[in-house]
Amino acid sequence: MLNLSLDMPNCQGVRPANRQPVGSAEGTDALRASSLRHDMANCLTALRLRGEMLRRERLLDAEHLTPITQIVMRMEMLLHDWSSLASGTAAGSGAPDGRFDLSPLLYHIVEANRPAAAAKAQMLTLYRQSGQAMIAGSESAIQRALDNLIQNAVKYTPVKGSIAVTLTIDERWAAISIVDSGIGIPYEEQARLFAPYQRASNALASGIPGAGLGLFQARDAVEWHHGQIHLLSKEGVGTEIIVRLPLPG
Repeated sequence: MLNLSLDMPNCQGVRPANRQPVGSAEGTDALRASSLRHDMANCLTALRLRGEMLRRERLLDAEHLTPITQIVMRMEMLLHDWSSLASGTAAGSGAPDGRFDLSPLLYHIVEANRPAAAAKAQMLTLYRQSGQAMIAGSESAIQRALDNLIQNAVKYTPVKGSIAVTLTIDERWAAISIVDSGIGIPYEEQARLFAPYQRASNALASGIPGAGLGLFQARDAVEWHHGQIHLLSKEGVGTEIIVRLPLPG
């Protein structure tokens, strides 16, 4: 049996008893949160390095290792989102820089969510208009936003439901549509769901876990790129999320 123990010295939880007081309850809470983020980052780094070692030594085949790697990457993105939200810079500061092709990025995001959809016997499809969709901005921020949205679609769509992701391109915009046959959102609650820590009443009643941050973080990233995000939903029928990102002039 493989020994997969994590022996990195800093991969451990917060130890409040060993912390020095910083003068206020708020300061102590901030220090503990910072320490927790640091320790979680160390644990994820240890997992990622161990995965790289397993791949390099060919101790685990790609079929089993790839999902583990994807989970670690997703957890790193979630930790980044948490850290950014805590510091008040969820999307970033200043103008986003960089340049990337949205089409292959969207493909990889959909594929990363395919195992979760398959576990619920869902039909997850991707339609991409041919050609490049070059976006000026932060690839990682848009990746986190779209991954959040597709994860939500899978999470809130029942067994044997369907999720369709579509990319279309015109002269000015790249548009991503995510349509699911999920539980939908009550009309009177839709507007507030773009605020942090907000969840629909039927999502809460269903017992499906969630933090209420996905739509907030997605909108933050999209608007940081001067894009638009819209939600169309009917309770008991499903939801469509439309993201539009400007193409460089």
